[in-house]
Amino acid sequence: MSDRIDIAKHLVYSAWLLTIIQMLRVASNLLFAEFNLIIVVIIDAAFDFTLILFSIGLIRLGKSLMKVEKWKLASIFLIISSVIEIVGIILSYVSIKVVWNTKPFIYFNLVFLVTYYLVITVGFIFLKFTLDSLYKNDYIPRKGQWYIPFGMSILLAPSIINWYNILIYPSSLDLWILNLSLSLFLLAAFLIILGFFGLASITNMIQVGGYVVEDQHEEQENAIETEKTIEPKSKIKGE
Repeated sequence: MSDRIDIAKHLVYSAWLLTIIQMLRVASNLLFAEFNLIIVVIIDAAFDFTLILFSIGLIRLGKSLMKVEKWKLASIFLIISSVIEIVGIILSYVSIKVVWNTKPFIYFNLVFLVTYYLVITVGFIFLKFTLDSLYKNDYIPRKGQWYIPFGMSILLAPSIINWYNILIYPSSLDLWILNLSLSLFLLAAFLIILGFFGLASITNMIQVGGYVVEDQHEEQENAIETEKTIEPKSKIKGE
């Protein structure tokens, strides 16, 4: 198996895994957030580790191509966002278990929350530019999509509302604000899941597109050159 085929499969499998875990993530937040926090924590952590795995595949892709752009920024921001959320998950879980709800920590939690969504949104914006670069160089037949960056930016609003409703003034917000928060969450979830399906589809195009075909052509050319080099040597030995 060539390196490019291996890289393409790495991206495809991790992209589909991200799609599946994101759907589980939405379901867990809707069904288990209030009475079984450990399930939500495990699924969130699984998403972050899978995003790191996908970012490693992106790094491998970028290193194998000189023409592709923005892959370093995309992978850096996505890995940083994953680390931020993993740290945030640990701190939030510990604070709930030990009832560590002092004001400095509560606002520190908000800073983590806002920073996470800003960093991951920027990461997916750069990923979109990376996919556009692949399209420009004929490695895939379609540009990247804006669904995930839009979804992540929208998701920041219900996350802040939820933070305020739980940690600042529990259960004190008006019903229309909570309904607005739920509507924004569902809209963001729909866009993000749609975006991950698109990402998985695009990475599959990398697997079967010009990126892999170019590598196969290079291997054939190298094999032909090797045969041409070996043939004169064999003739000399025959003489």
